[in-house]
Amino acid sequence: MTRAVVDTTVLVSAVIRPQGALGFVIKRLRDGAYTYVYSLPLIEELVNVIIRPKIYVKYGLTAEDMETLLLLLQRRGELVHPVQKVTICRDPKDNKILEPPWPGRQT
Repeated sequence: MTRAVVDTTVLVSAVIRPQGALGFVIKRLRDGAYTYVYSLPLIEELVNVIIRPKIYVKYGLTAEDMETLLLLLQRRGELVHPVQKVTICRDPKDNKILEPPWPGRQT
């Protein structure tokens, strides 16, 4: 099974424009084409972005939309716990994407 870390911007774009260029990311995840690999900091970032009024108001997102997305990510995802901090990205907020995780599914 293919595993992938998906950047928050990509997920948000896929949610607000499911018919757009990145909509396939959610569709392929829903279809089980890959396992979404995530850490708690990545989920926190996603929630913090989606609940911004300029996102959820502008694009008409509802609490149900957000709940559906989070459930999909949980069901088709693999929670990992980074074991090492990295500081190599230009944008320090992106370092969490590269931090090496514990192998295997965490429940």
